[in-house]
Amino acid sequence: MQHYQFVIKDNSHKAYRLFFLFLFFLNIAAATIVVLFSISKRLTNIGFGTIGIYLVAIILYYFFKKKQHAFIAYQLFLSLIFCIFWLMQSGVIAMLFCMLVLSLTYVLQTKKTSIIFCDEAIILKHIFTPKHFLWTAVAHIILKDNILTIDFKSNKIIQVEVVGDASFNETDFNAFVTDKIKLLY
Repeated sequence: MQHYQFVIKDNSHKAYRLFFLFLFFLNIAAATIVVLFSISKRLTNIGFGTIGIYLVAIILYYFFKKKQHAFIAYQLFLSLIFCIFWLMQSGVIAMLFCMLVLSLTYVLQTKKTSIIFCDEAIILKHIFTPKHFLWTAVAHIILKDNILTIDFKSNKIIQVEVVGDASFNETDFNAFVTDKIKLLY
């Protein structure tokens, strides 16, 4: 059984990054509210400390953002600060909720989207659920210069960029999919 599997470029990772940054600024707002409206000196100090750490993190990220894994390190560091802030501010339940949301965001951000071409069907593995496309629904498929184009008989087109190492031959892949499509005509 011959099959081909590709990792494709997924633009949803940008949305998860933006969601994490939204959570970051939400935590800055919470720390600011604690500083402004807290009666307790301890909570005010926690708020000032958190804001100070956030500012240092922003400055460090600005200087190291061109490194390969800078955002992931930044995200993990800030997640730790978020959890400590909520543990000291509201207790274990708030910290656990914060950890759950941040962990889910991290897992979704690091998950790759792939597409598999096998004898039975074409499988597009998204973050949550895979989509199956039968060969009978496909009119044309071509891979050229790491751009994969799937043209369906229903006039829908999927065009994605293939990323990762290309340990396959474009000509062999195009011959495989052409044979599959011609077999069903």
